Amino acid sequence: MRNVVFVAPFPLSTTLEFARALSSLDDVRLLGVFQEVPRGPGAEHFADIALVDSVFDAGGIAEGVRRLAGTWGLPHRILGVLEELQGPLALARQELGVPGPGTSGENNGLVATGTCPPVTDATRPDDGLRA
Repeated sequence: MRNVVFVAPFPLSTTLEFARALSSLDDVRLLGVFQEVPRGPGAEHFADIALVDSVFDAGGIAEGVRRLAGTWGLPHRILGVLEELQGPLALARQELGVPGPGTSGENNGLVATGTCPPVTDATRPDDGLRA
């Protein structure tokens, strides 16, 4: 059984749709790292959940994954769909030695090791749009 850790700050319905799809894959045990416990429809897709103060911090993600690994074993993958999570996810994967974008291993050239700059930053206006 492959342990797949899904990371998200809050269990919104769209987030739980991704979780449902992941949990439907053969030979996958879905684990979660959240800031808030999933409840209601969709929560049943997770074998276990670790709560952390912030999933936007690579150390918080790594801490949650380590807690889950203590019960279930090391993760096969650590995933998240929010753009803002891609940097912290890459750093947590690197720290834990889990393959994926931003780490050595099955990187496929997607992201340079240890780096994952945001594609957009909604807090900063685009200089190109000011002209």
